[in-house]
Amino acid sequence: MDGIDPNFSLDVDLGLNIGFDTDFQTLLESSNATTTNQQQQDSSASCSSVCSNCFKLREVDAQAKTMLSLKRQLESANRDSSILSEQLKTAMEDMKPLKEDKKELESALREKSSEVESLTDRLYAEEAIRNQRSGVVQRNKELETEKLNLEKKIRCLETRNKSLQSSVQNLEGLAAVTGQGQRTSSGSNGGRGGLHFVA
Repeated sequence: MDGIDPNFSLDVDLGLNIGFDTDFQTLLESSNATTTNQQQQDSSASCSSVCSNCFKLREVDAQAKTMLSLKRQLESANRDSSILSEQLKTAMEDMKPLKEDKKELESALREKSSEVESLTDRLYAEEAIRNQRSGVVQRNKELETEKLNLEKKIRCLETRNKSLQSSVQNLEGLAAVTGQGQRTSSGSNGGRGGLHFVA
């Protein structure tokens, strides 16, 4: 040790240290590079995984929003259905008096229909009576015309009868005068017969 230069030892140590530092630095850089590559690969894989997860999250979020929208629509439909059910119940309750009114109106309609039938029958009967009366009136007119014609004929016959009676009376008077003249003529002529007409 006494023969060795302490500076040599220092140089060796420095050389070793320098060489070690160089190798370590290289190793460190290599390790860092490897780590960086691994990190990049891990980061890329992580990004892919994150992107995949983000896509899945977006799908899940969209499905959740759709389900929420459907749920809200279903709730709204249920509310509307409940409202309609209440309105239907109210309408059914309101229809009960209308049904009673309908029954009363139908009963009144049947009564009116019966009255109409009765009035129709009466109308037909009255029309038949009017037709009969019209026929009777027409027949009366015809009979009145026949009566007038008969009265006219009777008057004509009476006039002719009077004329015939007058003619008969004239003939009887003429016959009486003629007979008396014949008797007078027969008495004045004695036994001579003969007919004498007095003009």
